[in-house]
Amino acid sequence: MECRSSCGCTISQWKCCRAGGCDRRGGGKWRAGGDHSAGRPGTDGKISGSEQASGSGDHAGKGASFGKKFGAYIYDSEKSAKKLARAVLEEKKDASVALYASDVSAKETANCLDILEKELEDGGCTVIRRQYRQGFEIEGEVVVAADPYTFSQIVNLQKIPDRLYGIGCSNKMLTLLEEGKVCAAVICNEYDKGYLSVEAAMKSIQNGTRQRTVKMEQVLVRQENLYDKEYEALLFPIS
Repeated sequence: MECRSSCGCTISQWKCCRAGGCDRRGGGKWRAGGDHSAGRPGTDGKISGSEQASGSGDHAGKGASFGKKFGAYIYDSEKSAKKLARAVLEEKKDASVALYASDVSAKETANCLDILEKELEDGGCTVIRRQYRQGFEIEGEVVVAADPYTFSQIVNLQKIPDRLYGIGCSNKMLTLLEEGKVCAAVICNEYDKGYLSVEAAMKSIQNGTRQRTVKMEQVLVRQENLYDKEYEALLFPIS
């Protein structure tokens, strides 16, 4: 797959290239920039304020509490759940589906799980719920990750479920989506989400008021529309 950037990277390299730059002379290695995926803003391992504020990536729990205090830009759990359920049902209406989430007590996650379960069962699927924990064996003919953190963990497993769906965006997820190993993902603009959340937090601190939590628009992305122009800003927000 040809790269649409000027450096000539492959599409998988282009994702990182857009995020942080590319050093083609260094054997094609990626220069440390910002990985908008999941808890990897650079090679120093530090967590950015935008990630903490938005509740995305490997530190979604910290971000969630940050958002409760200052307000945040988050995924719309109802729309995300309905989009994912529709995607699953379009593929197979009588599947056995396992719903995975890490913090099942979080309001948005619980709401997402409830809606997913109802939509899928109404569509003829058999549904089980599982709390994701590292080291657990993933089960289910179809697996749906109901929050960005869980999705980011499952896509990094050595054995990926045969039919995987989820919420959130990471470089690894995009690679698997490109290869057809992720069926579909609900995403929003992670860069805007983080930036706007930090901006809201700063206003809260300066004004001594709590900013409202805003649910961002999101889209369902599949392998066949991964390269559509309309999704470029969502998938590769930093150029």
